Amino acid sequence: MLASHPWTRTKDILQDCLVDKPGRTPMAKFGIGQAVRRVEDHRFLTGKGRYVDDIVLPGMAFGVNVLSPHAHARIRSIDISAAEAAPGVHAVLTYRDAPETRIDTDLAVLDSTVRFVGDEVAAVAAESSFLSGLTLS
Repeated sequence: MLASHPWTRTKDILQDCLVDKPGRTPMAKFGIGQAVRRVEDHRFLTGKGRYVDDIVLPGMAFGVNVLSPHAHARIRSIDISAAEAAPGVHAVLTYRDAPETRIDTDLAVLDSTVRFVGDEVAAVAAESSFLSGLTLS
C-alpha cells in the first residue's frame, strides 16, 4: 500500500462531503456557479426595503463632516460661531476639539493640515439632517 500523502486525506474528505448521506445536504447543491435565491430582492424591487437612512429613533442626532475643497492646506482658523448659534445644532467639532486620535502615523481624525480634497475639516451634530447640512454653508 502507498504511504499516505497529505492530499489523499483531503481528497477523501471532499469526496465524503459530496456524497449524499442521511441528514446531510450535498455540497454540490450549493457550490460555485449554482444559482442562489436571494430573499431580500423582492422587498427592494417593490420599493419596500429599509435602509439605514430610513431609521429614525427618538433623540437621535445627525452628523455631517465638513470636507476641504483644497488639495493641501494648513488650517489657521475656523469660524464656527454661526454653526454653533444655529438652533438644533448640538455640537461642532474641529481639530482643536477632537482628541489626538491617529488613523495612521501621519493621519489624524481631524487635523490642522489638510492633505487632499475631501479631507475632513470639521464635524457637525444636529437634530435633523437638514440642519446639519445647513451649517456647512
